[in-house]
Amino acid sequence: MDWPYLAGFFDGEGNIHFNKIANKSYQVLCRMYSSNEEVLLRIRNFLGFGNLYKKKSTGMCELTISNKENNLLFLKSIHPYSIIKKQTIEFVLGNYDFKRGKNNLNFDISAFHKLITRKNRERFYRDW
Repeated sequence: MDWPYLAGFFDGEGNIHFNKIANKSYQVLCRMYSSNEEVLLRIRNFLGFGNLYKKKSTGMCELTISNKENNLLFLKSIHPYSIIKKQTIEFVLGNYDFKRGKNNLNFDISAFHKLITRKNRERFYRDW
């Protein structure tokens, strides 16, 4: 297990998600998915953090990183090796305040959504 592997795994099976908390703040979550629980356990063991969830109905597993400091470490560590999500990672690293106690009310969630939507639209049209 190493950072280049994690970057590739996250590029293919992960996402960056934001939760709005009581209209006061945005919480960043890095999530990875797999039907193979073992791979997510190994990733969690390598990282030393993250919460693993398994949906009983589908058998799908999710590894979620919710702590700000852990997300910052994770994103900075995979950034040099990321290909597909590199631009998204750069946007989050440049615009989200990972300091403890910061509420991120000024985080531009609409710009983040446009970045994600634009990428999906480009992929859709390229496939046709």
